[in-house]
Amino acid sequence: MQAAGIKGAIIFDAGSSSYQNMEKTKAGPAFMGAEWQELFHYACKVADSLNLELSLNIGSGWNDGGPWVTPELASQKLVWSDTLLQGPRALDIPLPMPAKLYQGTFYRPIVTLAVKLHDNYEKVQQLENFEIKAVHSIYSIPFTKEGLGYDWNLFMKPEASPVHEAHADLNDIIDVSDKVDASGRLRWQLPAGKYLLMRFGYTATGIRCQRIVRVAADWPSTT
Repeated sequence: MQAAGIKGAIIFDAGSSSYQNMEKTKAGPAFMGAEWQELFHYACKVADSLNLELSLNIGSGWNDGGPWVTPELASQKLVWSDTLLQGPRALDIPLPMPAKLYQGTFYRPIVTLAVKLHDNYEKVQQLENFEIKAVHSIYSIPFTKEGLGYDWNLFMKPEASPVHEAHADLNDIIDVSDKVDASGRLRWQLPAGKYLLMRFGYTATGIRCQRIVRVAADWPSTT
């Protein structure tokens, strides 16, 4: 490396290729295990003696993570529930918990909004590929025709929207978070009109580390 003019390297514990037509490399010592640390110390000494810079990816796997990653520290996604109501009326109701929570229970609140809908809201078409663009799950994004990863062009595809076509106006959205208690119960005087109550929060995605050397490990990912 030094003779070729390369100034340094990175140690990245990422296992072997995921492509089926590639020759698989053999698994090395467990990341951060005793044997791994001994080899790492030796690599640092050699790099230092040659005036090379050596850096380290501080996790095992292509998606960074490890057994120390709790649901609060793992990668997150936005979730929400909808409740359609007609006003005016006094509300004292429990708002439904969003679906698809990590392990069925992990949830942290963000905001609760009351959205006053237009009279013709039912005629407004939903965004194409809404489930994908809402990132309910990265696994809902299809692969490219060549099978070389996700089709991000579909994910990022812009869509034309007819002028003035919308379910609601920004001026007709009310933040009612301070009217919702810790259990998710809403106490509020709903104004006249048809409203969509949207309870937003976040939960862990459940994405695990991939291509790790320790094949038996099943660690949460932070990315």
